[in-house]
Amino acid sequence: MNINQVKKVLPVLLRNGIAPFLWGSQGVGKTSAVEQYCKENGLGLVHLYTATQEVGDLVGLLVKNDEDGTAYHTRPEWFPTEGKGVIFLDELNRAPNDVIQSLFSFILSGKLHTHQLPPGWKVVAAGNYANERFNVTDTSDAAFLSRFCHIDFTPSVDEWIVYAESQGADDTAAFIREQPSMLEISAKAGGRLDTSFITPDRRAWLGGIGKLEAETDIPDELRYELYCGIIGTAAAAAFSSWKNKQEKALTLNDIMKKYEGKTRARVRDICATAKEVRFDLINQPIDELMVRLEGTPDYLTGNDYLDNLKLFLQDIPKELAMKAFSRLHEVKEFYGRNELLNDPAYVLKFK
Repeated sequence: MNINQVKKVLPVLLRNGIAPFLWGSQGVGKTSAVEQYCKENGLGLVHLYTATQEVGDLVGLLVKNDEDGTAYHTRPEWFPTEGKGVIFLDELNRAPNDVIQSLFSFILSGKLHTHQLPPGWKVVAAGNYANERFNVTDTSDAAFLSRFCHIDFTPSVDEWIVYAESQGADDTAAFIREQPSMLEISAKAGGRLDTSFITPDRRAWLGGIGKLEAETDIPDELRYELYCGIIGTAAAAAFSSWKNKQEKALTLNDIMKKYEGKTRARVRDICATAKEVRFDLINQPIDELMVRLEGTPDYLTGNDYLDNLKLFLQDIPKELAMKAFSRLHEVKEFYGRNELLNDPAYVLKFK
């Protein structure tokens, strides 16, 4: 992503509690981009060069409480207690391994040992590409990678030219305009992020993809790239293909919240020909219902869910409906719910 694209996605990621990790070559403008973003949005900025930090610098010095004899860590001078801003973990993959380990909870929840960031402060990280051109700490640990949305930060040549001219460097800007290949090492020479090393996990799907799917401020051309930075290339490609296919699995929400109409027509269409019934599609919402009832026994009360469930069970094959009845009565809180079995429609169906 170039600078303008990063500025578009940063507010979306940060308001969803997703920490961006900007990967790029040295001197490409990672720090400047974060500084510009904070300045343009009126945000504070704490710039930590993590390669020079020790664990004690982050969690604070250990001192004795003379009143009760206990020990506690003092709050570091840089740690904010109010306002809004960005904690910029610069050169994070050059930090010592113990420093990286100490930041795991800080990246996810803003908590650093006993110190908690105010709600208005968010974390952004940056580092050089993990290849033979840079002397970096091994950050291939899956638990570390899953804490970020990884972004390949590649400002365009035009963006650099405009910035150089704004700084009075007209001659260098003019030279790069004519010979752009001289600006820096190209991506083909090993300067880019390999998202194939990023793997999906439950936290990434729920805390990353799940939140961003509800966002409408992400440009369509950037959404796939963001997803690659959270769950990896393979999972992002599979998810994108799934979204584009016509036949998706039925979900519990399809049945409970919007069964009448298209969903009911689809269920009846699936069940129309006995030899071709997709039992896997029909059974999926039943499995989800059982999981939901185990955690929330009153899930079917106080709304139209029970009525929608009745309609669904009338439409599906008898063997699946009876299996659903049996499973429902395995749930302790469902004993005595005779309105399910005494409905005349069921008596007729299962006679």
